[in-house]
Amino acid sequence: MVAPARVELSAAMNVKDWYLDVNTTYPGAGAATWVPVSGVMSFKPALNSTTKDATTFDSGGAMASQKTADQWVLTMKLKRAPQAADLDAYDVGQEHLRVRSNLYGASNLVQVRWYEANASGLPVTEAWQGNASCEWSEDAEGYDDIRTIAVTLTGHGARAAVTPNPASV
Repeated sequence: MVAPARVELSAAMNVKDWYLDVNTTYPGAGAATWVPVSGVMSFKPALNSTTKDATTFDSGGAMASQKTADQWVLTMKLKRAPQAADLDAYDVGQEHLRVRSNLYGASNLVQVRWYEANASGLPVTEAWQGNASCEWSEDAEGYDDIRTIAVTLTGHGARAAVTPNPASV
């Protein structure tokens, strides 16, 4: 058996190459109005799968499992500060998330899209969107800490691939 040829990779991409937008129009209520969420300090998209035991008596004692569901989650930390151009206003995207996080049921849902974007000419292939429930909580606690917010967006239904990637348009 011959091993396949390996491809040499370039320098690593940074986590900062992820961007998040939020639709300020209620999901499904008309044309989307996408605004960026600014001040992202950390960002972690995850797709958590559920597997179930699919072992049968015919397996000769070997266990088998089968993927049965996915749950997507975005966790992030945001710098909480007024806009540089208007010290009386917070970032519009952050404010949309904060307001929705205080609501219940369908009113808590936000439509978001997250995608790779960079200025270095590297490929920007990943782009996703979906509806999510929104959690918002203060993250910093020390006297000399910068004010940060922990946001968790938990998928409500499937995520969908976005084409073309918003960064490539």
